[in-house]
Amino acid sequence: MDCGGGSNRAAGAEFYKSIKSNTGYANSPAHRVRTQSNHLFLSMVAFVKLEALKVLSRLNHFALKAKLTQNALKQSWQQWQDYKQASTLLALYA
Repeated sequence: MDCGGGSNRAAGAEFYKSIKSNTGYANSPAHRVRTQSNHLFLSMVAFVKLEALKVLSRLNHFALKAKLTQNALKQSWQQWQDYKQASTLLALYA
């Protein structure tokens, strides 16, 4: 007999998957207890921020991460183009 614990378990699995995939918790290089604790705490902070963005944007964590990555890539590409143009101008005036 299921007492409704299945949905709670699914929510826990979703939480863990998001923490692991989107906040970098699984990629911790820390070996000391103190640095591991700090990494866990900051992963939780990142998760809370993702939850706030999720509520505001109505996108899930994975869609938010993809959108943030895409915007960062666009911005870095634009900066690269600006550097390239500046370097061309410097070469012309040198």
